[in-house]
Amino acid sequence: MCLESPVREGTALALTALLGFLLASVPVQGQASQVSIEIIDGGVARVRYTVYTEGVTELSIPLVGVPDPSFLLTVTDELNEPLAYELNETLGTINVACIDASEVRISYYTQTLTYKIGKTWYVNFSSPYMVNIILPPNATVTYLNKVPEEIVPVKGSISLLFEPGEVVVGYVFAYTPLPQPPSEPQQGGVSKPPEETGKGADELKALLESIAHYAIVIIAILALALTVAVAIHRRRAKRALEKLSEEDVQIIEGLKRLGGGAFQRELQRVVNLPTTTLWRRLKRLEDVGLIVIEKRAGRNYIRLARAASVP
Repeated sequence: MCLESPVREGTALALTALLGFLLASVPVQGQASQVSIEIIDGGVARVRYTVYTEGVTELSIPLVGVPDPSFLLTVTDELNEPLAYELNETLGTINVACIDASEVRISYYTQTLTYKIGKTWYVNFSSPYMVNIILPPNATVTYLNKVPEEIVPVKGSISLLFEPGEVVVGYVFAYTPLPQPPSEPQQGGVSKPPEETGKGADELKALLESIAHYAIVIIAILALALTVAVAIHRRRAKRALEKLSEEDVQIIEGLKRLGGGAFQRELQRVVNLPTTTLWRRLKRLEDVGLIVIEKRAGRNYIRLARAASVP
């Protein structure tokens, strides 16, 4: 059984659309020094730096991965003029003389950023700058160690933008059906159809492999989407905690002293706020996801949400 290529490509696009919707409210940083990592077939990665000098005459830049000596390493300025540099393999850095240059551009290939476990490829590194990862075509993300700042489709694949720090991305390739054997020619140039023996079993096997693959991909997408949603919720809750008023802090601390939850009347005695003021602040805290208001025996029961304990 042969699956159409649009279906395979749709897997990656579905993930992109889903994560793009969840991350619509996450701000993207402006122009800054950045690393671009393009993963090529076989796990080889092309790494490109754009570092802004800000007027300094020499830069020591930590490298992502170990440059492969089989390929050319280039260091140029914004006009593509070569710059003098010294590679320190022990420290994993490159020292660049950048007099009169506003940008330093570095390009090299490496095989030390990726590894494979089973059918899953992983990209694992730490970057001192914002980093943009471009996955191979037809790749589907199955794991992220943190929420990307931006996700966009690129040439049938996915581009992910991350903040500086450690980055781990897992991905698999969409299922590709095995090629069918050619038919045998008969006399007179008429093609003879392939033997029916075993054909049904082969088609069933291909179908089961396809179903299993897409089931794994769908589960991975749902798990990843849940991870992203939780991370965004925690980020919003953290921002909300940073903007609490003095009355809000009284309510949160009062609920903590009452074991994490209490009826409104009990909470009012602890925080000593007027009924109207207390209710207005409670509704605001509920809107930002820091408390939950429940009806118990006709009375308002207030309890802390998990987000209220975000570190």
